[in-house]
Amino acid sequence: KKQERTIHFAHVLNNIGIISSDQNKFDEALGYYQQALKIKEDFYQRDHVDIARSFTNIGITLGDQGQCDESLYYHQRALMIYQSFLSAEHIDIATSCINIGDIFQNQGNYNEAVRHYKVALGIQRKLYPSYHIDIADTLDKIGSAHFKQGNHDKSLNCYLGAWRIREKCCPPDHVSIAESLNNVGNCYEIRQELNHAREYYQRALSIYEKVFPVGHPRRQVIEGSIRRINRANIEPDRPIIRRVHFN
Repeated sequence: KKQERTIHFAHVLNNIGIISSDQNKFDEALGYYQQALKIKEDFYQRDHVDIARSFTNIGITLGDQGQCDESLYYHQRALMIYQSFLSAEHIDIATSCINIGDIFQNQGNYNEAVRHYKVALGIQRKLYPSYHIDIADTLDKIGSAHFKQGNHDKSLNCYLGAWRIREKCCPPDHVSIAESLNNVGNCYEIRQELNHAREYYQRALSIYEKVFPVGHPRRQVIEGSIRRINRANIEPDRPIIRRVHFN
């Protein structure tokens, strides 16, 4: 019973860490997660899945603090445990791969980011219906990495896939649909397919106009994109200067 109370206390510490993290008190959250980890390491075998979950929480918090190398270290330790003790298609493995992919993308290591995202996507497609919102989110991440590499055809395919899923899963005026439309518009614009770009930007704007007030930054960005396209059609020799890409 004493051991049960001890591990229960670790879970309480973990929950306090989650609350602190939600309040952006990352130093406090990290302290609670580390205390919980110490108890778990004394209680469990070193490769217990619950220890991996503490590694994940610590990795996320370090990432929120901008400590990418340290964050990556903990996420990779978590993934090693998950891969050793869970089935190859367990969702915790997918989530861990996404966390690692996010760090690699933030560090500019886009090949590694895409590699980890694709592992996650493969698991999600086996576990979820084809139009699951988590699949759309992962497609967006892959599309973003490809876009930053200049692989605009691959990026467009990912963004179109994410948009089609969101159209089926979300209410018609959901902001995430507008963000997908904007991402598709970005790809078409950089490919110089300006009529297609304007079509998707205008569809995104029609949603933003319903959910955001005049002057909201999201509306301003889309309005600026449409003006830029219109100028390019009037003055085809004028260089296009693109400003914002939503991820």
